[in-house]
Amino acid sequence: MSEPPHIAYLFSRYPEVSQTFCDTEMLALERRGVRLAVGAVRPPHDSFRHHYLRDLRAPVFHAPPPQVLVFQEQQARKSNLWPESLLEDHLRRFPETRPEERVRDAVFFAQCFQRAGIRHIHAHFAGPAAHTALFIHAMSGIPFSFTAHARDFQVELDPELLRELVQAAAFVVAVSAFSRDVLAEKYPESAGKIQLVYNGIDAGRFRPTPVPAARLQRILSVGRLVEFKGFHHLIRACADLLRRGVDFRCNIVGEGPWRGGLEALVEDLGLRERVFLPGVLPQDTVSEMLRECDVFALACDIEADGASDMLPTVILEAMAAARPVVSTSVGGVPEMVEDGKTGYLVGRGDISGLSSALFRLLADHELRMTFGHAGRVKFEKTFRVEETSAALEALFRNAGAIPPADVPVPENPQPLEGTALVLGTWPGGLDPSMEPGIAAAIKAGTRVWCLAAGDPFTPSLPEIVEHLRFLPDAMTTEGLWLQNPEEARRIEGWRERFDISLPTRVFLDAGREALYLALQMQQNNIRHIHLFGTDTLLVGWILRRLHAVSNSATIDNRPLWSEDVFSTLLDGIPSGRAGYEVKTTNEAFVRDVRLDRREGRLFSFMKKAPTPPGSGFVDQLLEWSA
Repeated sequence: MSEPPHIAYLFSRYPEVSQTFCDTEMLALERRGVRLAVGAVRPPHDSFRHHYLRDLRAPVFHAPPPQVLVFQEQQARKSNLWPESLLEDHLRRFPETRPEERVRDAVFFAQCFQRAGIRHIHAHFAGPAAHTALFIHAMSGIPFSFTAHARDFQVELDPELLRELVQAAAFVVAVSAFSRDVLAEKYPESAGKIQLVYNGIDAGRFRPTPVPAARLQRILSVGRLVEFKGFHHLIRACADLLRRGVDFRCNIVGEGPWRGGLEALVEDLGLRERVFLPGVLPQDTVSEMLRECDVFALACDIEADGASDMLPTVILEAMAAARPVVSTSVGGVPEMVEDGKTGYLVGRGDISGLSSALFRLLADHELRMTFGHAGRVKFEKTFRVEETSAALEALFRNAGAIPPADVPVPENPQPLEGTALVLGTWPGGLDPSMEPGIAAAIKAGTRVWCLAAGDPFTPSLPEIVEHLRFLPDAMTTEGLWLQNPEEARRIEGWRERFDISLPTRVFLDAGREALYLALQMQQNNIRHIHLFGTDTLLVGWILRRLHAVSNSATIDNRPLWSEDVFSTLLDGIPSGRAGYEVKTTNEAFVRDVRLDRREGRLFSFMKKAPTPPGSGFVDQLLEWSA
């Protein structure tokens, strides 16, 4: 039996390209022995994945499709679990935060986290995830905390809702002394629970290397292409460098809504051959660019509404790579960059000062080396993730999130542990007479994944729903596909085994679903899979080649593909624990696809549903998965 997680990290969207600091933090906590889970309220914005996410052991729980959330709301209302008075209060005071959506999400994650044994919830950013955690706490009693970063608590959240979050939280993490002091001043009654923990950096990813003096000078900047990153100031400073005769190249790595304007500014200033915007790049590539650059620059600014950077992670990464930094005296930046020692700080929007600081460093190789070394020393002393994660772990322990001493999980396996059911479109794509069997299998320890939710979502046995894991949004499965190129190529190679009646698009869609499920099966030690419905056979065929498992199935009707395709789906069993048990209650189906001719081979057929439906199905699963 695998050990349950202690702490769930809850995100509005997960994973997100720009939130490397969150991933670094979770990986460091796992190295310290803290058992984590991740909750993703919404899918990621894109399919880009940093390679190191493969190392994260935490299971990821994705919110189910909207129609399932609505159904769970109805059930929560019937059971008096719906926090009616708290929701009405938030609807009246904070309607712009969409509190009803937050509560629907909270119903799912409250059930999910309670079943998983979660003792504490932590959210990054004072936003939708922290708001959802507040409702989860109200419904389940699970304590929560959150990390306030910058724009989230500066301008995006109603101050009174932020006050409520701070008061209800077990503790609040501020990522800079500057932001801690701002929060403590705004909410003095909760000042004692607002704790400073810097974002930590994994030093191993940013090893300093010497840069030759006599070559083209390289400036690097990294961040979302938004106003308060100040890239427009940096581009204007680059134009000034060109007028001074400096031979340089500047890369601004990132993506965002300001791309069009920044590209136009580069064109207008004649910097097409000097300033480049390559978009989002993998963390390894950014690390390599840091090692190759001469100066890192980030011209942080403050927007009209007060939003600004607080503790830009990329500055810490530059310090870890022993590169001098040019930035501005905004937020917590002076806590990282010591003016005249590890780099230069100029006033926000001071293009002349920015240009002069860059000019001074680009002209003096020894000065760059001196500042870069001093920055690395300061990084080692204050911003290593080993130290920051230790401080965070202490906060979790003090809040009771981690038991004082890890007690081994008692071995009390249920009969069907290591067995999983895979449903197609449900409800609607499954004979309702099988639902009692599924419910009984759940009680006996089996896991259940569903490929798609029917609409309307009205299962005859509602108690099944809270145990279902639905396939996440396609952006998530696409991200996993791109993150696992070797497995993706293997799957693509299997396409040739089927005739043209099986469209390639359908095959590749099934491949993405199967790859996601294979990773889930590995994580949950699944050894046997039972498929429900012919619409799951293709996914199952790919899945059992990715993850060595035995198989069984319940099928009652033919798929849309040819007899040859269907034959391949049934006969293509790899060597080892073969045994594809097929159950059907449809006599015409048996005759139609001539299944009766295969009696006595790898298949056994039952032409009547097991009785009683619950215990009988469990007995069959036990026999098939033995």
